[in-house]
Amino acid sequence: MKNVIITFILTILLVQTVNSQIIVLDPGHGYCPDCSQNCQDNNIRTADEILTAVSVGNKTKVLLDNGCPSVTTYMTRTTSNCGDYPSLAQRSTMSNNWNADRFLSIHCNGGGGTGTSTFWCDLSAAPNQVAEDYSVEIQANMVNYGAWFDRRVVEDDSFLSFHLGVLRNTNAAGCLSEIGFVDTPADLVKLLDDGWRDQFALAYYVSFQNDLNISCSGNIPAFDCSNTIPLTCGVTYNGVSSTDASLVGTYGCNNWSETGPERVHSVVASANGKLKVELSNYTGDLDVYILGSCDPTDCLGTVFSDSAVYNSAIAGQTYYLVVDADDGSGSAYDILVTCPNSISTEDITISNAVLSIANVSAGQSLSVSADLNYSGGQIASNVVDIDIAYYLSTDCNLSVSDTILNFSTEDIGSDNITENVTSILGIPSTISAGNYFILFVGDNGNNLAESNENNNIVCVPITIDALTLDCNTAISLTCGVSYSGVSSTANSIVGTYGCNTWTETGPERVHAITPSTRGMLTVKISNYTGDLDVYILGSCDPTDCLGTVFSDSAVYNSAIAGQTYYLVVDADDGSGSAYDIIANCAMITDVSTNTVTNFNKIVLYPNPTTGIVSIETANQQINRVEVFNTLGKLLDVFMVREADNTIDISAYPSGFYFFKVIGDKEQKVIKVIKE
Repeated sequence: MKNVIITFILTILLVQTVNSQIIVLDPGHGYCPDCSQNCQDNNIRTADEILTAVSVGNKTKVLLDNGCPSVTTYMTRTTSNCGDYPSLAQRSTMSNNWNADRFLSIHCNGGGGTGTSTFWCDLSAAPNQVAEDYSVEIQANMVNYGAWFDRRVVEDDSFLSFHLGVLRNTNAAGCLSEIGFVDTPADLVKLLDDGWRDQFALAYYVSFQNDLNISCSGNIPAFDCSNTIPLTCGVTYNGVSSTDASLVGTYGCNNWSETGPERVHSVVASANGKLKVELSNYTGDLDVYILGSCDPTDCLGTVFSDSAVYNSAIAGQTYYLVVDADDGSGSAYDILVTCPNSISTEDITISNAVLSIANVSAGQSLSVSADLNYSGGQIASNVVDIDIAYYLSTDCNLSVSDTILNFSTEDIGSDNITENVTSILGIPSTISAGNYFILFVGDNGNNLAESNENNNIVCVPITIDALTLDCNTAISLTCGVSYSGVSSTANSIVGTYGCNTWTETGPERVHAITPSTRGMLTVKISNYTGDLDVYILGSCDPTDCLGTVFSDSAVYNSAIAGQTYYLVVDADDGSGSAYDIIANCAMITDVSTNTVTNFNKIVLYPNPTTGIVSIETANQQINRVEVFNTLGKLLDVFMVREADNTIDISAYPSGFYFFKVIGDKEQKVIKVIKE
């Protein structure tokens, strides 16, 4: 009897050990008992967010239940019925009562933007490193499988300035995943698409496996190659439409995500050489892939969306041709596979490649010419389209990192064995200065099975010089006097500046100003269209960017009397709009009195101060006060009410600060000492 009891106890312990991982999925929000959407603090959530969160949560649970027998999965809500809206406290209590190891709150973002974010909390009971590592895993897979812009993975309070209640009170290692933005059209299309929701669930599914170090059956769903539709070389097959779910999100030879459904064909190569597959007569955005085995990562050759080419097919080997879609389309289609002939007698070569100039600046153009040559027995009307493409490369070998500059399609055959081809090539303004090669590539699309596939490229050296700002023709400005700048269609010269984090696409308009006094230099643009920005430079060098940029304004607190500064108007959307620009040169006066400091019509006191600063004015209303530190960084903006003209900086560390007081008649910059 004792042995039976011991065996029973060991069995229970074994079951508990095997089922040792508990995951709680928390689809955010829900509908109130009255079917409204603002159960908590008037925080109205859209139906799109409510339904997306529960759909992705349910899909994730199905994957875990079916694939991971060692995991128990719970959900805080499984429907979007009226009243299915647990409070934050109830959600964390559920997780704690279930003794969860991992907690995932599933949400959609709002407020304008794009991409995915993940938050974790350093006040929860779980170790910070565990929570952070878990969040990093969730973010990385959501970016990968969801094909999202990677916004951030961050501790909640450090970014939001508060802790998320659903995380701080949960004992498990937890995170909150903001999948995408419901108020951004491109994001919303993906959030509402069932195929993309499968991908989001798959991202969570893979994350749990990696984070918990567990093995699940069918880690990533794959298609079935046991029932492929065989194709015959040169014979078109009519594929039917499908509403099946997507099984494969990525392939080894593309850089985008697919959302299916997949239709799998097979073909046996008749000879060594080029294998080409093409789709036609479809709707949506179908793609086709050539696989060497029934493995999406075993992707061969080059994919051109609705066609694919593999130049090294082996006679007698079976290849799998997969029709997929990056928009979830299950459209009908026609598919044609062209197999290599036993012997090819046709060939394409390039000769007499010439550049109009050997030195060119980034952003400029040049003309090129070359002879495209054909050898073989077919007249031009029977030869497949032959294209010639031009690439900018760092060497004479064509690679995926090379930049395509232009291409054209030519009619060539035995009745037109040589075609002289000319083209205009534009060098991108973002290309760094240096020595490069222009590659002339014949049969760039690999449309023709050639007797020699290795003689299609000719390279010609070229030197690219960096474009620089032209400060010699800078338009001079006078402090306090507005200037009306005209529109421009010039090319962009500068892509980045030393004091921003985004890319500009120009055109640039350069101004110059020489302050007569030491102090704060501010520049502001207005009355423009598009997305213009303005920068203060200490020299004619975009990296010598001074102060702080606020898109259509910039501030530099340490301008020197008599020094020339360059003010550059640029744009991150390529806008060349007309604009008005004004530069203000404000003298800074040191203040070291504990009584009232009077700057004409604006008075601040006491100064120095321990916290409260009062503002007095004569004959004008103060609109706002901007506070900067000594590095020119904007710390706060205080909107001033007439009934209470006080500013509280009690929380500021002791030191010097600059108050930019903006009234309806004038503005002043005042140095304030915080004790």
